[in-house]
Amino acid sequence: MLRIIELRGSGFTTAEVSEALGIKPATISEYMRKAVREGWIILDDPRERFEHKIVPKVVDNIEHFIDLKDRTMTIEAAKGSGIFQSHQAVKVDGTAPQAVLALNINPIAGNEPTVIRGRVVGRPKEISE
Repeated sequence: MLRIIELRGSGFTTAEVSEALGIKPATISEYMRKAVREGWIILDDPRERFEHKIVPKVVDNIEHFIDLKDRTMTIEAAKGSGIFQSHQAVKVDGTAPQAVLALNINPIAGNEPTVIRGRVVGRPKEISE
């Protein structure tokens, strides 16, 4: 870890340190976050502070709210992760009661499942007790 801190302090980027030491960039970033968290280094560059100090806190907060089953945070985190490529709402004008369900799931590249496309249109079923 000391070599990583030394190279980063000398102005090497994470990618350059990764190449020089043969370590994955994610591992180097984790070591940097730990060094910042433990107070072993103080970052002057705002981008460095953001990457190694702020981002881990944001991730911890997102994880906290997802663990609490916060629906809004869960959906927003899912959107930001790329699980949903896009979504849109469609307003249907008219007086007739109707229910329309359209579902389009786009997998992340490399995970190509069987795709079934279709459209469900009909009236909502009324349940009497």
